[in-house]
Amino acid sequence: MEEGIEVDAEAKQSVYNAARRIKQRENSLYNALRSIYEDSVFVSEISQLWSSLPLVANLRCGLWLNLHLALLAGQRGGCIVVDSTRKGKRFPDSMWKTILIWTCVLNRAITRNRRPLDHSDVSTTERNMDDLARGGSNRADALPEWDCSLHLPLWVSDTERAKIEGRLDDWTNELEASGADVASVAMSLRKPLRPLWISQRTVIWLTEVPDHKSWDFTSVILLSVSCSSGTPQPKMVSEFSWSRR
Repeated sequence: MEEGIEVDAEAKQSVYNAARRIKQRENSLYNALRSIYEDSVFVSEISQLWSSLPLVANLRCGLWLNLHLALLAGQRGGCIVVDSTRKGKRFPDSMWKTILIWTCVLNRAITRNRRPLDHSDVSTTERNMDDLARGGSNRADALPEWDCSLHLPLWVSDTERAKIEGRLDDWTNELEASGADVASVAMSLRKPLRPLWISQRTVIWLTEVPDHKSWDFTSVILLSVSCSSGTPQPKMVSEFSWSRR
């Protein structure tokens, strides 16, 4: 009986040691550099699909979540935000919560900024619409509608969605009270901000990649280079899709 217990203990120790050695090899300098290289290739391949959109690094603690990113997206027709997260996750928390809230709150603030025009004289409104039709105006307030919906990925629960939606008005009020120059963003954006999600598990149809200019929103493409399975997936195949809601 004692011999059996000793054998089991030795077997467990052997498995433990083997697991440690495997983990140490995975965390080697070579594998770290290889991971960085593979991630850079993936980012490069995705950015080539929308080569006119600027690449932006997702800074920690939302340091970039001010108006300069929205202005950049307005000037270039969108942007690609790049980030990674720990092994086992497809997207960092900021890409399914923080950035999504930011786009929604900013869209709501822009809508409020546009409201005075709803009461302006007809000739001014018609002039704005004529300018937009001729392509001579970038004014967001010349557009008839502005999407203020909260767009979340499909894996976010209804409970989490309800919690976020319950605080949107307060966050919008806080943004307006901060004195942020929302009017400049409204002038820059021709279409409302909206997130899209792409990861290494996203399937891409290369023959049907849409032109971002054809979308009815200003895209904020959230590109996660993390590989949730721990095994890199084929980067570019003959398919294309993304998570959107």
